[in-house]
Amino acid sequence: MKCLPIRLALAALLFFIPGTLTANPVSDPTAGLAKGIGMAVVVFALAAEVALTSTVAIWLCRIGHRPPLVIAFALLNGLSYTVFIRMIYPRTGMIVLIELLIWIVEAFGMLVITDRLSDKPLTPKRALAISFAGNLLSFLIGYGV
Repeated sequence: MKCLPIRLALAALLFFIPGTLTANPVSDPTAGLAKGIGMAVVVFALAAEVALTSTVAIWLCRIGHRPPLVIAFALLNGLSYTVFIRMIYPRTGMIVLIELLIWIVEAFGMLVITDRLSDKPLTPKRALAISFAGNLLSFLIGYGV
């Protein structure tokens, strides 16, 4: 389990399967193409973010038991994506504000998670920096979807 964050990102590739199935309905082969590819790219972007942020947090906080941190970061990212991107963004359309909120909420979540799982938790500045880097990565991967 040395490379758990990388394995998580690779496991996210399995989400290309439902994306492909969505993109290939029987009645019209191209009807769900954008939706299927979009779903796959979003999942991959979130997995890449979790892989990056959890790797850096494991390294900085010297966390020996890694699965709880990776799972907690994955849940944090999934929850913030669902709340901010799926629920709030369609109503506001203000992507800069939404990304700012995600950045701050995820940084706070990282502080809480590393405080519970490590003797050397993240500082607020480090949590903000890690959250910014992870969210920038996922934004760039998912941009335009």
